[in-house]
Amino acid sequence: MTTHKELIEKAEANGITVLTHIVTQQWGSRFQELAARNDDGIDGLIQIRQGGMTTGEIIHCQVKSGAGYLSSQNSDELRIGVKQDYIKQHRTRWNALVEPCILVYVEDSQDNILGRAWWVDLKRQDTYPHGTTSIIRIPKSQRLHRFSKGELVKLYGTWHLDHRLPEIIALRTDVNYIGFNRALKSDARTYFKWWRSLPVSMRTNPQLGEVTVSRVGWMHLTRRGRKRERIQQSFQLLGVARRIVAEVVEWSPLKRQSSSKEGASTITTHGTIALRAFVIFPHRYESVVTVILRRKTVHDKAHGKLIEAKTWLYSVFESRRGRLNPSK
Repeated sequence: MTTHKELIEKAEANGITVLTHIVTQQWGSRFQELAARNDDGIDGLIQIRQGGMTTGEIIHCQVKSGAGYLSSQNSDELRIGVKQDYIKQHRTRWNALVEPCILVYVEDSQDNILGRAWWVDLKRQDTYPHGTTSIIRIPKSQRLHRFSKGELVKLYGTWHLDHRLPEIIALRTDVNYIGFNRALKSDARTYFKWWRSLPVSMRTNPQLGEVTVSRVGWMHLTRRGRKRERIQQSFQLLGVARRIVAEVVEWSPLKRQSSSKEGASTITTHGTIALRAFVIFPHRYESVVTVILRRKTVHDKAHGKLIEAKTWLYSVFESRRGRLNPSK
């Protein structure tokens, strides 16, 4: 006869199995189960990957599985019941984490079919219904499936991560290339040409190598249809962009497309990547600044060895004024 403890262990194992399947098979990311689960309220880590590459985004997970945790439900939400002191004991730890922290609830599997799963942000106040001490509320709209990866990544795009970015203290020479009585576009163009004329060693990123400052970037920054205030902002950030290109090591992939001609021995990849930094300005409030680069790489198809890489400046903007998007 199966004991109560064995049923709990089976349900927990089922929850981890379902979560691992979604993250690895449907998202192409990675789930790392932590040893000594339940000691600190974290059962595992989701490591986000895009196009097979790790982005550096990590989501902490607490997993509950089985009907034994389902306190009640209606058409809009599930209510997960935990031990009386569980939330009080762990909530401070969840809130102290820099990265997002979620609870995943997995229903029981039936006839070898993996059960459905839902998720909720453990840092949100409304996750804990007013007047309760042992209930965690999960909206039924927050299903965890192959298409919910983007929703969880959005948890990462919040201000609480800014302090983890590399910090750049902008000098007055980084912002004073714009004249007081002269045309903004003219001064920006002059600075852009000067940056482009610098030796390769002064246009080299520690990880990506030479970054070409060319007509590609200028035409994108000043393209027809782009809002005037966006163009003005980019002009005023060119000096900071130069610093970011030269100093920021970590980068994030945004979009890429690979192709290989039939019979060819190489694979060519075109894409956009982002460099981000927390910038302290000498004349105004600090902000997060993003530099977008276009990159072309050629790899040996048989061994994956990098044969050629070219990188171009594409755009610069303040991240908090919109989503991280290479079309800005």
